[in-house]
This record gives sequence, structure tokens and C-alpha cells, in this order.
Amino acid sequence: MFFLPQRNKQKKIQQKQSNMQTKILHKMKRVLCATLFFLLLVVAGMAEAYAQTIGDLIYSLDNDNLTATVTGHVDGTAATGTLVIPESVNYEGTLYSVTSIGDSAFYNCSGFTGGLTIPNSVTSIGGFSFYGCSGLTSLTFDNSVTLIGSSAFLLCNGLVALYYMGDLRHWCCNIQFVDYASNPLYYAHNLYINNEIVTNLVIPSTVTEIKPYVFMNATCLTFLAIPNTVTSIGKWAFYGCSSFVCGLTIPNSVTSIGDGAFYGCSGFVGSLVIPNSVTSIGFITFVDCIGFNGSLTIPNSVLSIAARAFQGCSGFTGNLTIPNSVTSIGYEAFKGCTGFSGDLTIGNSVTSIGSRTFQGCSGFTGSLTIPNSVTSIGQYAFYGCTGFSGDLTIGNSVTSIGASAFCNCSNFTGSLTIPSSVASIGSFAFYKCSGFSEVLFNATNCADLSSTSYAFSRCGGSLVIGDNVQRIPDYMFDGGYFTGSLTIPNSVTSIGIGAFYNCSGFTGSLTIPSSVALIGSAAFYNCGFTEVHYNAIDCADPIGTVVFLGCSGSLFIGNNVERIPTTMFTSCSGFTGVLTIPSSVTSIGHNAFSGCSGFTKVVFNATNCADAEYRSPFYGCRGTLVIGENVERVPDRMFYNSNGFTAMNSYAIVPPSVGSSAFYGVNHDIPVSIPCGTLNAYLNTSCWNQFTNYQEDCFY
Repeated sequence: MFFLPQRNKQKKIQQKQSNMQTKILHKMKRVLCATLFFLLLVVAGMAEAYAQTIGDLIYSLDNDNLTATVTGHVDGTAATGTLVIPESVNYEGTLYSVTSIGDSAFYNCSGFTGGLTIPNSVTSIGGFSFYGCSGLTSLTFDNSVTLIGSSAFLLCNGLVALYYMGDLRHWCCNIQFVDYASNPLYYAHNLYINNEIVTNLVIPSTVTEIKPYVFMNATCLTFLAIPNTVTSIGKWAFYGCSSFVCGLTIPNSVTSIGDGAFYGCSGFVGSLVIPNSVTSIGFITFVDCIGFNGSLTIPNSVLSIAARAFQGCSGFTGNLTIPNSVTSIGYEAFKGCTGFSGDLTIGNSVTSIGSRTFQGCSGFTGSLTIPNSVTSIGQYAFYGCTGFSGDLTIGNSVTSIGASAFCNCSNFTGSLTIPSSVASIGSFAFYKCSGFSEVLFNATNCADLSSTSYAFSRCGGSLVIGDNVQRIPDYMFDGGYFTGSLTIPNSVTSIGIGAFYNCSGFTGSLTIPSSVALIGSAAFYNCGFTEVHYNAIDCADPIGTVVFLGCSGSLFIGNNVERIPTTMFTSCSGFTGVLTIPSSVTSIGHNAFSGCSGFTKVVFNATNCADAEYRSPFYGCRGTLVIGENVERVPDRMFYNSNGFTAMNSYAIVPPSVGSSAFYGVNHDIPVSIPCGTLNAYLNTSCWNQFTNYQEDCFY
């Protein structure tokens, strides 16, 4: 009770202090916000103050460094006349040095005419800064400029001259051109150093690097000398310099040659020696250098030859050796090099040959060996190399051969071996390679082809399937011009759809081994074999029909065959002579021999054959039907509606039992020859007693 008034007083003091602090904080917040707002206004005002129009041009002014960047013209894209860029500008009494031309400063100002001089105060020209200024006819600047941005002079196609007021050393190595259209020389074509046009280009010995794009499209150049101080030649450095009328010597000091460095330098003559200091030949480096008329030497220091490196260099002659150091050859690297007139040697370190690498190199002669190091041959890699006249050897590490890889290489001779390693062969891969005397196919697990692939179409010579091949892919030899006989080895278990479709050139025998469990539709369509030996013991029904349609000659069913698949020989009217069904056969699929009207005799020796399915296996067969002496039963529907038979011989002394529809539709008036003394037995046996024209015959 005594201390209560004192405590209340303290609480009031504390509350008053808290209220004062809150008020102070609110005031501070208001002051801070006002200050920030003021600063923003000041900054905005300052920014606006430094983007100024002075005369006809707009500048961004840097007050700290007293420099100015040209950012545009007051008339924008409507600007016309002569463009004058000053070395400095005065704004409110302050002098600013013009040091750069900003990005897109004069974008699409096509109305500018005449020449343009960049003052020597400018060090950089921004990207797209003169894009579309097609009215400019000449450009002058000096060695103060060290950077020109992307597409700075794109579509400045009115330029006819570029004046550089500096020395050649600075031009070669001091300017960074970001891309081809950042160099006005791309359109101007004529380079003047200190007002003197450059024709004989002798790179100074003080130069160690030739920058990218520096002489691009300089058609004024007629001579080039590169000193042995230069270590690198930048990409596109001499692109389009088509007026050179000299040889090209690349000194041993050069270690790198950039992409497209000599693209289109069509005037170089003589031989080309790549120095042994170079480790790679870049993308499209020498494309269309058609003037070279000597040899090409690639040293063993080179590890890779990039895509299109020598494409279109049609004048090179003699041999071409890819050294053992090279591991990869890019696509189209030597495409169209038609002048090579000797051997092509591919080093044993190359792992891949790109697509179209040697396409059209029609002058190579002799044999060609793809080394064991190569795993892939690209599409069209050797397309049209018609000059090769020896063997083609494909290394045993190749896994893929691209489409049309050797298409139209018609003069290869000798033997072609497809190694076991090959897992895929592209369409038209060996199309029209008609000169081979033999093709040995050892690919053990190669992928299928489509019906229009024609991988070996029009290939000639004999065809040998290797002993370890397990599967013959779909359409692999479709349209081949192979000759002689064909033996499928015992290792093969399946023959693909259309595998030998239309191989009409075969003139010998075909042997199908006992190991074959599947034959695809049209596998041997229209093949020209004179004999077919079918030994597949238990082959599955084909998907589709016409497996042997169009084949002719004799057909022999092996003595161990147990099953003749459905439609296997449907419509093979070209088979002639005697068809013998051996005693081992236990089932014959429907339509198996339907339409085989060329046989003169069908001998049925199957002693334990199952009933036929709903369609007769022999519908449409003609000639004489012979029932073997050991046949105890003629299966039901076996000769259903086989009304083409004109005679029958039964060698069985004891009349075989006959399925109720076995001879349904067979003409019962045809002559039936039976063993002597068996007439009564046949007349007293069901089904046999329906025939009316028996003749007893002593067959032996």
C-alpha cells in the first residue's frame, strides 16, 4: 500500500517515453522517403542530361571520363546525305571526346551517301551500328579502332573501298572483328592501307597472329606471303579472296588454321603442303580452292580433319595419304575432289569416316582398304568414286556402313568381304558395284532393311554367306545381279523378308540348310536358280506368300524335312520335273504347292503325314500323282480339288487308307496304275473304289 503511488508514476513516465520514440521513428521514415525520392529525381535528371542532341547527332555523354558515344541521328532511319562524325563535341562549355559508336546507332539509315570517315578518337564500333546503310560507298578509319561489333556493316552492299589509315601489322592483329559482317571489307572488297590499294599481300614479320575475318572477301589481293613468325591464322581470315594467282605456302611456325580460313580462295595454284606444326584442319578451311593443281600433303602431326575441310578442291592430283595420326575425318571433307589420280590411303588410326567424305572423288585408282581402326563409314562416303579398280577391303571393326556409302563405285574388282562386326548397312550402300567377282557376307547380326533399300542391288559376281551368319536380314540382297549358286550355311536360322528378292542373275543351285527355322515372304522372289534344295527340317509358316514365286528349275525336298510350311511354294509355276515328298514329312501346310503347275510328276512318299488343313497343299498341280509303296494312309484333304492331275500311280501293294476328302475333286476317270495283282484290293477299298480307270502295271 505504501509503494503503490510511486509505481503508478513510473508507469506513466515509461508510457510517455514510448510515445515519443514512436513519433520520432515516424518522422525519420518520412524524412528518409523524401530523401530517397529526391535522389531518384536527381539521378533521373542526371541521366536525361547526359543523352544530348548536338547538331544532327545524338550522344550519350560520360561526365566522369568526358567521353561521348554516338547513339543515333535526329532524323532516325529517314536521315540522308553525308554522315559526319566529329572527333569531339562541346556541350555547355565542356569538351567530350567521341570514343565509340553505339549499338544500332545508324540502323537501316539507307539514305546516307558517299564516304564515311570514322575519327581517330573512336576505339569501338557497336553491333548493328551501320546495318543496312546501303548508300555508303567508302569507309575510312585508323588504328585507334580495336573492336567492331556483330553485324556492324551488314547489308552495306554499296561499299566499294575501305581505307585504313594505319599499318598492315595493326590491321592483321589489332582489330577484333566479331563476325564477318563486322568487317566492312566483306562488301568493299578493296583494301587501301594509307591510301594505297593492297594487291601483293606480304604479312610483316612482326605479326604473330592473323586475326579472324581480317581479309575476308578482299578480292583486290593477288599475292600472299605469310612469314614464319605467324603461329595462327584466324577463322575466315582469307575467305573469298578469289583473286590470288600464286601458290600458298603455310610456314612451319603455324600451329592452327581457323575454320574457313581460305574458303573460296580459288586462284591458288600448285601443290599444298600442310606444315607438320599443324594438329588439326578446321571446318571448311579450304573449300572450293579449285586452282590447286598439284599434290596435297597432310603431315602426321594432324589429328583430325574437320567437315568440308577440302570440299570442292577439284584440282588436286596424284595420291592422297591420310596419315596414321588422324583419328577422324569429318563429313564432306574431300567431297568433289575429282582431280586426285592415284591411290587413297587411309591411316590406321582413323575411327570414323564422315558422310560424303570422298563423294565424287572419281579419280582415285587401285584398291581401297578401310583400316581395322574404323568403326563407322558415313552415308555417301565414297559415292561415285568410279575410278577405284581393285579390291575393296573393309576392316573388321566396322559396325555401320551408311546409306549409299559405296554407291556407283562400279569398277571395284575382286572380292568384297562384309565383316562379322557390321551391325547395319544403309540403303543403296553398294548399289551398282557391279565389278566385284565375289561378295562374302559375314555379318552375324545385321539389322533389317526396308523394301526400297537396295543395299546390294546390281552387284555382280558370286555371293557367299559366311559360316557364322545366323540371320540374313530383310531385303539385304534385294535386286542383286549375283551369279552362280548360293549355299545358305548351317549356322543360319532365319532368312528375312525379301532377302534375295529379284536376284534373277543366279544360274546355279540354292541350298536351304536344315537349321533354317523361318523364311520371310518373297525371300527368293524371282531368283534365277536352276535347282532349289530345301532341307529345312521344321520351318515356321512364312508371314505372307510368294517366298519362291518366279523361281524355276528343279525343287528337291530333303530326306530329313519334317514339315513343309503353309504357302512356302505357292504359285511357283516355274518349277519343273519331279517333286518328291520324302517319307520324313509329317505335315504339309495349306497351299504349300498350290499353283505349282510346272511339275510333271508329284511323288508322295510321306508315310506318317498329318491331315491337310482346309485348303489342299497341291491345288493346281498337274501331271502324274504317285503314291509311294510304303504309304499306308493318304491324309485327309491332301489332294483336295487337285483336279489338274491327269494320271495316278500307286506303288503300294496294300491299298493305303484314304481320308474321306483326300481325293475330293480329283477326276476319278484318270488312268490309275497299280501293282500287278492288286486290282481287287483297290476296288474293295473305300475311296479307291471310286476310280474307274485302273491299269495293273509291273513297275519294277
